[in-house]
Amino acid sequence: MPSTKYLFPTFLNERCTPKAFHKWLERKAETHKKRDRERGHQTATREAYMISIHKAVVDSGGLDDYTGETLAWEKISTWDNAKSKEGGRAYKKSFWDLPTVDHCGDDLTANAFRICSWRTNDSKNDLTDDELIEFCRIILDHHENKSTLKSAAQEAQTPAARILVSSKSSHQTEVACQPLGVEVHG
Repeated sequence: MPSTKYLFPTFLNERCTPKAFHKWLERKAETHKKRDRERGHQTATREAYMISIHKAVVDSGGLDDYTGETLAWEKISTWDNAKSKEGGRAYKKSFWDLPTVDHCGDDLTANAFRICSWRTNDSKNDLTDDELIEFCRIILDHHENKSTLKSAAQEAQTPAARILVSSKSSHQTEVACQPLGVEVHG
């Protein structure tokens, strides 16, 4: 029988069943309660977590709170351990958009949660929001710098070229490609 206490969000219609959603909600609340009690939050209760997680789901509108991407609610409760062993990383990747629950902040007693994809939660791990954003910026800056260096080397059209790199700030790099034997003044 569908729960009247934890109403099935209408945006999940045709994505999963109320029964599957309620089972997912119960399991997530129990898992987080158990983990948080092991971390010292002895007053954590399954009921309080169900209320908070349900609110986070409703607030999410079915989307990853960090990326805005649509979550695959149809995949809840479909993980298969045997297929996981057989499929390895490829099988796990097929579940990257699976909805999961992330704690907000460092205060375990706040019972504050966000809904996000498994991929997002794995990437975020124990980082704060600010740490996650800064880490993403570092990755993007590094990727752009590597791409710029590669492009500059290819533009030189000769293996005998010197790449000149000057750092403007901790996240900005200026790249110039100079063929060997050509003097640069400036």
